[in-house]
Order: sequence, then structure tokens, then C-alpha cells
Amino acid sequence: VDGIAQHFPDRIWRCALPTYTNTPAVDVFPETYWISNPGISDPIVKLVGFGTQLLAFGLDYLTVYTITAQGESITGTFPGYGIDKPCQATATPHGVAFTNQSGAFVYNGQTIINLLHKKGTA
Repeated sequence: VDGIAQHFPDRIWRCALPTYTNTPAVDVFPETYWISNPGISDPIVKLVGFGTQLLAFGLDYLTVYTITAQGESITGTFPGYGIDKPCQATATPHGVAFTNQSGAFVYNGQTIINLLHKKGTA
């Protein structure tokens, strides 16, 4: 704005909501159209899409947003599931796999599953 650049590491900029054609303006990013996580100002390390959900990995938190044509809503905020580097999270056909200092996990669209916990008896 007015030749002044600012850095907002905890915001997700999004396109304008449906326009006169009733579709989102995918190439228009107004200055006031951004998603924030209320109460958490954790810098975003990586964004991963899974179906209609957007996973925002911060340093200390994982925030899951559900995206619709009308806007977005927070589905869940999970403390302790953040990542340090973008290479620690990736989308798979079965969910979003990620790893951090606590272990290896997958988010399947509903819950976070710890891949290192033993299930059943061997």
C-alpha cells in the first residue's frame, strides 16, 4: 500500500468471494481478504489442501479450515502438531502425512492418527 511492503507470516490471503458471475475471483486478492486464526499468531510454515479442507501448519499448531464458496471456517486447532520445515508435510491419497519432534502422523480428514503407536497385539 502506497509503496510500503509489510510481512504477515500468520495470515492466509484469499481471493475475493463470489463476484457478479457467482464464482470466486481467483485472480483478485483484495487487501482486506485474509484468513486469520483468532487467538493464535503462529507463523505459517506450510499450507496443504485435502478435499475441501485447508491445513495450515505453523511452528506450534495445526489449524484445519473448511473452505466453501461462502468462505471458510475453522474445523479444529491442534496444539503440538506444528512443523519446523515445509518438507515435513505432504498430501497423500489417504490424508496429509506429517512429522515433527513428537512423531509421525496422518490427518485423514477427521482426526489425527499417530503412526508410531502400536495398535493391537503382535
